[in-house]
Amino acid sequence: MFLKRITLFPQKHFYFCFRQLHLSNILEYGRYPYFNIHKNVTDPKRQDPDYFEKEAEKLPLDARYIDQLKNLWEEKIGSERQLIFKAQDSLIGNSTDYGLPKLNLDEPKLDYKGIDALETAPESVKKIFSLGHASSREINMAWKMEMIKKVRRDELDGKSLPAKIGWATATIRNWNRVYAEFEEKRNTSTRKPKLPRATWISHPLYLLINQRRKWLRLLREQSEEDFQRCINELKISYIIQKEPEHVKTRKVWSEVQLKRRIALEKEKQLEELHIQLKENREEKLRSINDEANLLNKELKQIMERLHQLNIIEKKTVANIVGEYQPNYIGEMTEIVDNSNLFG
Repeated sequence: MFLKRITLFPQKHFYFCFRQLHLSNILEYGRYPYFNIHKNVTDPKRQDPDYFEKEAEKLPLDARYIDQLKNLWEEKIGSERQLIFKAQDSLIGNSTDYGLPKLNLDEPKLDYKGIDALETAPESVKKIFSLGHASSREINMAWKMEMIKKVRRDELDGKSLPAKIGWATATIRNWNRVYAEFEEKRNTSTRKPKLPRATWISHPLYLLINQRRKWLRLLREQSEEDFQRCINELKISYIIQKEPEHVKTRKVWSEVQLKRRIALEKEKQLEELHIQLKENREEKLRSINDEANLLNKELKQIMERLHQLNIIEKKTVANIVGEYQPNYIGEMTEIVDNSNLFG
């Protein structure tokens, strides 16, 4: 039902249309069911950037091939979030130490290292100022220092790119650990509605990962040796992300996988045909050689029989070494004599 109201002005007419809005309890939940596409990733093999492409190559080419590609695409998209946060540090499936260095809990805290009075203090006092009684902030500082020590150039180095990368790596892994604790608490909680996600951790974590990637790129441009030492000591997987224009949609990605699979199947079939051709060729050559040997043997027998016939007809002589030549002079003399007598 439409209601119209006409307001008249000196030279213009304005029409206002009001449509009645019908509400029901069904629309309260939305037209389509909402679901979170982000999935929990537990398989460390997915940290390989080409994992899903390799899995697409293993799919059987049957009537369900396109549907299986769609399912694989959904798994790929659902895994992207956790892979962004964890793949570069190989944290998928590592929920024990999160790649952080092991600390000696008997050592003094970072702020109390090098104090002479603490070295001669009783064990009870040393225990109070040790890492075993440190706060999470002090433990985090100790982790950062250990990671920086692995890659820094000297004891006074604290601002170089390797030192920054070491600091960022320790921070990223510690934030992943804290975020995992929040997620575990959120999933095990019986509160309704559920606790909100720890976005105050995930958002800075994403920015810091991008910043570390930038530092790694700059370090690679400056010194390849320092770059390799950093990623080896800190156990970082340097993954070059694709540009936005190279990120494919599901349809394009499926087409690319299908074309690649077709090319692989063609190569595979050509290889099989080539091997089959080689095997058949060897068998054919073997049969041809056997047949040729039989023909040569038969030809030899025929030549021997012809030689015997020539001996019988006195066209040749047996046991001759070399090539037999007829007696042309004697034959010509006989021909001349006969022509003189009977000519």
